[in-house]
Amino acid sequence: MDDKGYVFGYPSQVDIDFAVKEGKLLLVEVPSHLEASDVYQFNRKAEFFKRITGRTSSKLLIVTPYADPKALKASNELGIEIYTEI
Repeated sequence: MDDKGYVFGYPSQVDIDFAVKEGKLLLVEVPSHLEASDVYQFNRKAEFFKRITGRTSSKLLIVTPYADPKALKASNELGIEIYTEI
């Protein structure tokens, strides 16, 4: 629970998907469409996760069938990997 509203700007429940592979923590987001605002929000979720758990993820991954060009630019700036093909 994000009581201070760090992720969405108001107090809210925050859902974060993750996987652990070979001891490495991966945070994953799977939207049907990705815009730049979604990338920044996912980054805030990762920062919130670190603040709450004390664990830093090895990678931030977004898997989506469509990513807006601005989302690709934002993810590149933040070091978030986007997969649009499997």
